[in-house]
Amino acid sequence: VLISEDYGEEKVNTNIYFEAIKRANCKPHNAIMIGDNYERDILIPQETGMQTIFFDKHIDKAKIKGIDVVENRIYSSFSELFLHLSSTK
Repeated sequence: VLISEDYGEEKVNTNIYFEAIKRANCKPHNAIMIGDNYERDILIPQETGMQTIFFDKHIDKAKIKGIDVVENRIYSSFSELFLHLSSTK
């Protein structure tokens, strides 16, 4: 876990995500970013090759247009998120 505030850099580019990958000593495709800001927590880390999960408990998935909810791993409840993470190898 790398917290942007502790690292001293905001999540406005890929720098912090590459640092997290380096600290985890893993390949980008083996790292998962879970966040609730679509641009900063999803789109930017996807540029590194990381897996991403968009979590927003207030989102109405039926109203999301142009985004495949399953393919893009969008969850609105902790139980859905937990099921996904527990089934990931």
